[in-house]
Amino acid sequence: MKVSVGYAGDETTEERGIAINNLTLVGQNYYMIPDDYTFGLINPNMPGTAFSLRAGTSLEMVIPYEIVTSVHTSVENIKKHKPKLQLTEYPHRKMIVLK
Repeated sequence: MKVSVGYAGDETTEERGIAINNLTLVGQNYYMIPDDYTFGLINPNMPGTAFSLRAGTSLEMVIPYEIVTSVHTSVENIKKHKPKLQLTEYPHRKMIVLK
């Protein structure tokens, strides 16, 4: 998945880094996690899977995912139930629909 991330310069938070490993995609009876090894191969200029951005900057990268399925998952199920980006799990699950 090709993504672009940016930092608008919000000074109200101390957390300014991005950890690619936290960008889990969740579907019905499956989830997708970033593949660290492949990430390094296809993004050779990246400092790693966790990094920070300066205020007013952005960065584009490709995030490769591996699919972790249950016994009830099929290719048809994955196509029918597109994954969502999971932002939080507890106390309330928050997810973003991807286009």
